[in-house]
Amino acid sequence: MSVHKHPVPWISHGVWRCVVDRSHRKVGVALARQWNLPPEISQAIDRCAAFDSLHPHDYANLVCLANAFAKRQGLYAGDVDNQQVGELVSEGQRLLALSDEAMSALGAGLYGRVGTLFEVKIPTAQAAS
Repeated sequence: MSVHKHPVPWISHGVWRCVVDRSHRKVGVALARQWNLPPEISQAIDRCAAFDSLHPHDYANLVCLANAFAKRQGLYAGDVDNQQVGELVSEGQRLLALSDEAMSALGAGLYGRVGTLFEVKIPTAQAAS
């Protein structure tokens, strides 16, 4: 898939993003089940699209907050609305009753801990413009 390895990509970036956007959660749930992870893991992946205020300590809320942190740190390949991400982080902090210190610790050096696992930082539409 990498244009660095193949001069002519076999699929456009836009089509690839569409495929990933529509299937990544289903793939994550399928992998969690295939790998016999606890059911709570596959449920958290499946339900992490938005915070569940009725169940504040649901694992899906942790995944939702982690996704917001990833977007804020540039670890997300799609388009990012910074205002929306800031609202998600604030909502997660409130919902999970996390202190400012805990939030700082969770986000500190995130790209250095996780982003370095990627061969190349994936460019976003905002970075390209």
